[in-house]
Amino acid sequence: MATPLADGLPAGADRNSPAGDVCDLVWAWEALISRMAAGWPPSDWYEAAMYREDLENRDRLAAAVEALPADERAQAEAVVESLDAAFREGTADDGGRALAAALEGGSEGFASGPWYWRRCPVALPWETEE
Repeated sequence: MATPLADGLPAGADRNSPAGDVCDLVWAWEALISRMAAGWPPSDWYEAAMYREDLENRDRLAAAVEALPADERAQAEAVVESLDAAFREGTADDGGRALAAALEGGSEGFASGPWYWRRCPVALPWETEE
């Protein structure tokens, strides 16, 4: 998946540093958004549990950005804001109901969590499996 925003972050960050964590997590968030925009290649399907993992990674991304030194945080925040806008464009707010139903669990935790937990892809990729 194309990840031009993640690729634009400073290269060479120690993978065990806060900057390295941010790079990895930005890449994962952007890869989800790119995959969603492209129609879920290569199989046109994406498991609900994998989508949940992507949202958990977004939780970790928020914490990782906060752990950055102030001089590095602004660039990371700008990248995340741009990715979040793209995520909003490809999703709809359903209060977390579609994901909760696919995971056979309640959406109460999703509704009280960060905004992205309440959003699902416009075309649900986990409903296309036969």
